[in-house]
Amino acid sequence: MERTIPFFRDEIWKNSVKSNKNVLIASSENAIRGILMHLCDIPPERINEIEIPNGLPLIYSQKNKCIKLLDDGIGNHFERYNFGKGKELLFKPCNSSEKSGEEACFISEDGSLFACDPIIRLQTNKN
Repeated sequence: MERTIPFFRDEIWKNSVKSNKNVLIASSENAIRGILMHLCDIPPERINEIEIPNGLPLIYSQKNKCIKLLDDGIGNHFERYNFGKGKELLFKPCNSSEKSGEEACFISEDGSLFACDPIIRLQTNKN
């Protein structure tokens, strides 16, 4: 994290993200954890609660400071993948007054939590 976060902040963020460019980062779990700690405001003492599933694309929502997943049509990502006991640090609550389109909110199974919809549904153009 001592190398990853400064590189992300000084190179990737400054030269790409600030210019509204999309960025793909492929790296080890620990490097990705460090970047997510920085982006999602995860406290350093809780970062070890996060698991990063291998090969699963994570999409960072800059507006909501949380992670989104692509809908692969196979089923519940949270049952199939282990995000660790701190997954709520990645898939954060949002303000229900901010509901709209991709940023829509849902209520968790127990009815107690409004959260940013973590699934980005891909639309296909069928002719």
